[in-house]
Amino acid sequence: MLHRTVIQRSGHGLRRTRLIGLTVLLVLLAGSAVAGTFVSAAHVTAAAGWKTSIMVYARTWFEFEDQNFTILKYSPTGAPLGQVPGVVHGDSWCTIPPEELNYEGSAAIVSDDNLVVKVAYQFGDTPSVCEFYLKGGVQNQWILPNSVRPWMDWTGLAVLNTGFAPVDITVEAHKDGVPVAVMATPVTLAPQAKFVSLSDQIWAGIGYTDADTFVVTASAPIQAPLSITGNHAQDRHLFFAAQPALPIQDPLAITPAGTDVWASHITAAAGWRTGISIYNPSNANGHIDLYRYDEAGADLGAQSDTVAPYTWRRLDSTWLQYEGSAHITSSRYLLVKLEFQYGDTPSACEFYLTGDRHWLWLLPNTVRPWMDWTGLAAVNHDTVVAEFDFWAALGQSWLGFRKVPLDPHAKYVRLTDGIWTNIEYPELDTIVAEGVPLSPAPISITGNTAQDRHLFFAAQPLPQNRSGELVWVDDIVGWMLYIRHGEFTQGSPADAPCRETNENQFAHTISRNFVTMQSEVTRGMWAALQAVQPSLPADPSQLFGGDTEDHPVQRIAWQEALLFANLLSAHRNLKPCYYKDAAFTVPVTAANYTSGSFYCDFGAPGFRLPTEGEWEFMCRGGDQNNPFPNNLGWEEHDYTTANCGLVSTSGMYHVLESLAWFGANCSRPQKAGTKTVANVFGQEDMLGNVWEWCWDWYAAYPTVAMTDYAGPDSGVRRVLRGGAWDCNARYCRAANRESHDVLLVSLPTIGFRLVRTYP
Repeated sequence: MLHRTVIQRSGHGLRRTRLIGLTVLLVLLAGSAVAGTFVSAAHVTAAAGWKTSIMVYARTWFEFEDQNFTILKYSPTGAPLGQVPGVVHGDSWCTIPPEELNYEGSAAIVSDDNLVVKVAYQFGDTPSVCEFYLKGGVQNQWILPNSVRPWMDWTGLAVLNTGFAPVDITVEAHKDGVPVAVMATPVTLAPQAKFVSLSDQIWAGIGYTDADTFVVTASAPIQAPLSITGNHAQDRHLFFAAQPALPIQDPLAITPAGTDVWASHITAAAGWRTGISIYNPSNANGHIDLYRYDEAGADLGAQSDTVAPYTWRRLDSTWLQYEGSAHITSSRYLLVKLEFQYGDTPSACEFYLTGDRHWLWLLPNTVRPWMDWTGLAAVNHDTVVAEFDFWAALGQSWLGFRKVPLDPHAKYVRLTDGIWTNIEYPELDTIVAEGVPLSPAPISITGNTAQDRHLFFAAQPLPQNRSGELVWVDDIVGWMLYIRHGEFTQGSPADAPCRETNENQFAHTISRNFVTMQSEVTRGMWAALQAVQPSLPADPSQLFGGDTEDHPVQRIAWQEALLFANLLSAHRNLKPCYYKDAAFTVPVTAANYTSGSFYCDFGAPGFRLPTEGEWEFMCRGGDQNNPFPNNLGWEEHDYTTANCGLVSTSGMYHVLESLAWFGANCSRPQKAGTKTVANVFGQEDMLGNVWEWCWDWYAAYPTVAMTDYAGPDSGVRRVLRGGAWDCNARYCRAANRESHDVLLVSLPTIGFRLVRTYP
């Protein structure tokens, strides 16, 4: 029997337990494809002198709950070498030390939770340490830079087949846009097998200085390869995770079209050099615009340049001799690399910039004995004043907090003791930056007094793990809240007052995490989207007098809700969910949305209607027994078998009247979110105000347990949930089901809210 190691953050070190079976492993892998963490370290090495370590961070946001993960070990040929299950305490790091990774091969980190994973490589006890985040996106072609430095002597790469079937790998070496070497024959990798080699062992005669780019092409999508560069003295190394040749839709991000990235820190401080290099992975010229701002946000003027196909272009260094930030845009997808060097020393750091915008960022501070100071830089990319909150932590202890307002395009750069009083480099291991509204990634800057060792680190977005957490504030549809996957019993118990016969219970597993609008779609949201997507039809809402932009849209046809979702996805540059064909090749548009067949790609990151199961799951919020779930846990004791069939009147149901707009307290739609009590996860108007469309065709419930049930494949009526302003209490229950014929004119009681599948 094999053994495994359980890792826990504890003063008592590591404790050991038995290896779980292959069945559990397959469940972990299958589940991770739907929700949670599944990332791979393409290179774990036991080569003489080398140390590999992996660090895992769990965000629970002051709840300090433990999160479980498993490290799956593989040999270079893909053979399983066992597992290392671990526990990371909430809001802290767990380190898997080199002693646990002292083998040659690769590692996969899987978890049911959303974790941040970082891998680090160190040669012996030298100060040559490289570390970077592991990410889970897959692509068929990857780009690795090879920035030739006079103090480096060799380079190589590691490629891992992260799929479940054999993959053919080819690697090309390019220089100045021209291939200088191509593999004679592809390398076939078994699942979880890796290919690792120096450049002159891949192509005879191709050394470190003979290429500026490596292009890795796989016959099936794989996660990012990495490049490994070093010197003969083994005291300077650079590990670089590849970037995709085509953009990968980041489900965590609102990703701009083309290229739209910010360099949070351009510096003219004594001795420092800032460089920006741009690679064009396409077959046409890429025009770029560089917008420059000083530290206070003043415009320093723009510069333009062109990047030829399949080449690198290093921007004119005189353009970057100032203190401030930079904004780089292009209509084409380009790879932008930010570089810092101190004088002529061999201390050079470089990393890719991404167009991601998030509101919560994580910056690690792994304390090293040869480093003396650390700081950070953040920029307000917006045209209005923004606020940043900066938190300093050591383990699970939050040490400092600082709120910083920033003018448009201004940057904030400080060492730690300039942000938080008396907090120095070795006294913290984590910085959390919160940008409101969404912000580009801040960066951390760590160095020593001698200025010959530095580490620049781009922040990683902090994923959510708890239902009800704010994910972002969308400028069209407002607050988006996180809903974590789980299991629940859908329907109502047989003795529920005024239950319908179509509510028979069944066990339902929701395997996808998703985010939901906090409110129903309002008339103001409809107008805002129509302003940027003119093909959206006019607001069909019936007017009652005194209508405002805060009232929910109503009289919405099911097809109109799908069109709204796809147009919002297009506005956000997200892959849409709704299509006219089962192959997901013809999106729903204003030209084809009124009739015909409709198909939903639930794996796409675009906006969509919830399934009926998702709707009830988030409405209940884990409160299985309360017919009117709410975030205060109040129960409507006045709702009984004796009166539930009566017309609802004012004062009849005190709890429900504080939670929902329905027949007892209104006679028309009300402004969204004006009730003082929300549901368990913080959504407003889940019960009452207007009915909400779901994706499903209406039909009887299944009689067996289901996973991600989305209704039958065909029907006449689509499901409505939640009740409305003209309803009696019985129709506002979490389990109540209604439906409407999609070919009939909609009603002034029908609206909708949207969700997005999310990691």
